[in-house]
Amino acid sequence: MAVTKRQSYLRTLISSTAPRRPFLTHLSADNSWLLSVPIPSADPKYGQGKKYFHVLLDAWLTPSNTAIASAPWFQVQSHIETPSCQSIADVLDLITDIEIAAGSNGDIKAQIDAAVAGHMAADHMNPETLKQVDPSVPLFAVASAMTTARSWKHFENVVQIPDFSREDESIDWRTASSTEAPHLPPWLAVWRIPPRSEFPGLHWGICIVFDVDGSEQAECVIQVPHGLDIDDAAMVKKTSPSIKTLALLHTTKESFFYGWGVANMGAGHGIQVAKAVGAKYWLATHDELVSTTGLNAWFLKDVPRDGEEVLKLEKENGEAEGMEFVTIGNGNSFVLEL
Repeated sequence: MAVTKRQSYLRTLISSTAPRRPFLTHLSADNSWLLSVPIPSADPKYGQGKKYFHVLLDAWLTPSNTAIASAPWFQVQSHIETPSCQSIADVLDLITDIEIAAGSNGDIKAQIDAAVAGHMAADHMNPETLKQVDPSVPLFAVASAMTTARSWKHFENVVQIPDFSREDESIDWRTASSTEAPHLPPWLAVWRIPPRSEFPGLHWGICIVFDVDGSEQAECVIQVPHGLDIDDAAMVKKTSPSIKTLALLHTTKESFFYGWGVANMGAGHGIQVAKAVGAKYWLATHDELVSTTGLNAWFLKDVPRDGEEVLKLEKENGEAEGMEFVTIGNGNSFVLEL
């Protein structure tokens, strides 16, 4: 079978590190990602031929979304850049190419292993996109989105993402997998740093934690599309066993709703969150200057900011040493090296 251009690109990417490392693929210019985590060879369920465990994050792949399905006059958002994956079928094609590039058997079935929705809004939990996902795939959703997700009657398992309390003296990330999320392997967990208020509930963090080599220190990717209270970000440092934050996905643009407040906290805030969680990589996300129509468009303003410049200034002041700021283009992938 001929090797495609994308398979060749992925093969070069995957072979750049040994052993294999997790990597992220940006499915759009906004906030939709595929996180591919190497499966431990000893895993009795997942380690049979397949090389990666694939987690779909905040998938919005359709051209537009409506904030309130029955009231498009309120707000409709549209991509200004066509997503590299315009459907779940495209995502499955990508997964096939990843697995082939990694040396999996060519006839292995491409599958999304878990889908995550970090907020109830349609640019995070997009019904037109997620209803294309195989119903057997577990959907992990935040508490405020559970009723909506279950009302679709599509997914066999809609699992609430557990929150860890700010008052906890110590956080064991493994309990998120064993007690709240039985549809994940024991070496991977999903949990949330909750917002200060559930409405509108924008300033949160979703933590994907994994321990693929059985070491005492697991690794994690933290998705923070809008921003996060700095004190809350420090919850990551309270984990036991400890975890290493490989990547923080954090917005660089600032978004304001006149009369309400800040939606996206921007690059100046992002660097503070990145330092608080000890991230090696700060990856830009949720920065597409989407087209917004409807009543809400009159109250929303986006202001682009430069994350690379912000990090440069921090380093000039002796801060954030060893951190890298990365913008991953629509359709591109990035390996999270140690």
